[in-house]
Amino acid sequence: MLRVISLQCKLTKPSHVTVHFTCTAGTSGIVSCPADQLLTASGSSTAQTTSDIAGNVSAASNIVTVQIDKIAPSASAIATPAANAKGWNNANVTVSFSGTDAGSGIASCTAPVTLSTEGSGQSASGTCTDNAGNISNTASVNNINIDKTQPVIVVPANITNEATGASGATVNYTTTVSDNLDGGITVSCSPASGSTFAIGTTTVTCSTTDSADNTDSGSFTVTVEDTTSPIITVPANITKEATGSTGALVTFTASASDIVDGALTTTCSPASGLTFAIGTTTVTCSASDSAGNTSSSTFNIQITDVEKNNKSLITLFGFAPLLIPVTGGQPTDLTCFNQYTTLGMADFKVVFSNLCGYSTILANALEDSLFGALPKNVNFVSGLDIVLLHNNAPVHTIPVDGSITISIDIPSGMKGETLAILFWDTAAGAWVEKNATIESGKMVLTIDTLGTFVLVDKSTPSAMNGALDIADILNGFYLAMTDFFKQFAGN
Repeated sequence: MLRVISLQCKLTKPSHVTVHFTCTAGTSGIVSCPADQLLTASGSSTAQTTSDIAGNVSAASNIVTVQIDKIAPSASAIATPAANAKGWNNANVTVSFSGTDAGSGIASCTAPVTLSTEGSGQSASGTCTDNAGNISNTASVNNINIDKTQPVIVVPANITNEATGASGATVNYTTTVSDNLDGGITVSCSPASGSTFAIGTTTVTCSTTDSADNTDSGSFTVTVEDTTSPIITVPANITKEATGSTGALVTFTASASDIVDGALTTTCSPASGLTFAIGTTTVTCSASDSAGNTSSSTFNIQITDVEKNNKSLITLFGFAPLLIPVTGGQPTDLTCFNQYTTLGMADFKVVFSNLCGYSTILANALEDSLFGALPKNVNFVSGLDIVLLHNNAPVHTIPVDGSITISIDIPSGMKGETLAILFWDTAAGAWVEKNATIESGKMVLTIDTLGTFVLVDKSTPSAMNGALDIADILNGFYLAMTDFFKQFAGN
């Protein structure tokens, strides 16, 4: 039997196919086998015969049809997930490759590439191969930007501010933000810095977003409080003369204002419009705002009383209003409506300064009632006891801010004599000469203690005796006239 027993196809080039034939024969053997056939067109086919030595011709071989693909496939690449509108991803990006082929079809493509490194301008490339072995063009995805790290926002510590008005206070603050890749991001806060924050506590929320849509946020509180006390305005100290034995009615105005609440109601004790007793009364005014802040302020109301009898005597005698004649032995209130109170008794004038609220008792000191005998070679002229009272109790020292000055008229017959003022020192049990001065016919001494003072003549006793008689006469006459006018004035 003679036949072509096999056919082999051998690809010699991507665009050519070689068909090779194998022949077999019986006893005589093959004369020749068909030569290889080169097929260069897709869809080409061939069928061949052979003969043996005996002249036998085989049947035609089977028909071989080949498909030839000379065209490379097309490849494409796609990145997932897609970048945002700013061209950034905040997660890993996978680039996948796919291809198309009109001939033999796609055999394989480059495996997907996953990009996980943060940074900008990254890329991935791949190809596809068809079943004919054609390799596609390189497909790439470029400018892949990956930022997986969120920005870091820094907000201030909690803020406490004092209210500056009823609406609260304007508060300024500063926030910062940093990002590993994006240097141009900003922070948005609500309420914004520079806003007016109401009294109380407000939470401020701040947030930021980078180009890859990574976000961060933070918050803090702004507390606006009212710890400022109201301001109270009170009048200056008030001095008023008594209108009766109970004192005098006094009206005044006090006000209060608050930085938050504005004008406030002020409460004063004692209140305006009341009768204030003779003497000094401290008035305390207070006010509270809606936050419970309280403040107070004080002033003094001084009601003075000039004895009716003394006023009558001043008018009758024609003395200056500040010179008050007294008979001695009775308390006399010292004035508060003037710095000085001047009391006149016989040939003595005593000026009290800054002793408001005090009273005094002046009395003649007679020679036969003195505490101790006068020193030798001095002659008694006149004497004065001075007692200072506060709240009807004797005061043993003169207050620091006060002063007492004694002025003693020198009798006309004794001018030119050697005169002195002596003080009885109780602790020493002796008379002490004080440093007095002579001014306009008077012996003047500002005393530093209280007690008995005497005017003495250090000259001859004879001259002194005559002067004593004149002084005694004048004293008696003055006392009689004072008692007369006291009764006349209705006391």
